[in-house]
Amino acid sequence: MLSYDGTAYHGWQVQAGARTVQGTLVQAARHRFGADTRVTGASRTDAGVHALGQVASLTTAARITAAGLRGALNADLPRDIRVLDAREAPAAFDARRAALGKRYVYLIDTGPIASPLLARYAWHIPQPLDVAAMRQALAPLRGRHDFGAFCAAPGARSGSRCGCRPTATSITWRATSWAARSWSAAERETLRGSGRSESRATASGQAPRPPPRV
Repeated sequence: MLSYDGTAYHGWQVQAGARTVQGTLVQAARHRFGADTRVTGASRTDAGVHALGQVASLTTAARITAAGLRGALNADLPRDIRVLDAREAPAAFDARRAALGKRYVYLIDTGPIASPLLARYAWHIPQPLDVAAMRQALAPLRGRHDFGAFCAAPGARSGSRCGCRPTATSITWRATSWAARSWSAAERETLRGSGRSESRATASGQAPRPPPRV
């Protein structure tokens, strides 16, 4: 499980001529464990995305313990990318194919003055929001729908139908209240510049325990 500040990266996926999170991980992993080492993410993130709980699988022929792998990578990776947890998985485990779901929470700072501590993580709108209208507009998205229009190509195995359900208890947070209570749940989330997403995967095929809510 990874945590990273994506400000300096052009998203997750490897891109020619661009600094990406996956590319940086692969470079560090191959330096330590050999050129055949592969890194697969459970989900892609765009430029400006900050991960607090991105699941990824690393495949290598090197003989090393999970704790040793975590320590070796953290020694070589830049400080804005950290390996929080590493566990052994079956040889066929693939983080992307084993992903069980994703969660997105978009943060809005409605304080009169933008908080500099939230500048990377929240969209600043310094006026009151019509929260009731926002909730009403979101209602049609709940449930199971065909999101094929958002796909480059339908998935070969599961198609493009996905379930969408609300998980947040509030739509907006003021900067002070969000900053005071969000970091305690940081280890299980993925944070976007104006929102947060969370991806989950399991090597055993059983659903993991849900992450704590902010």
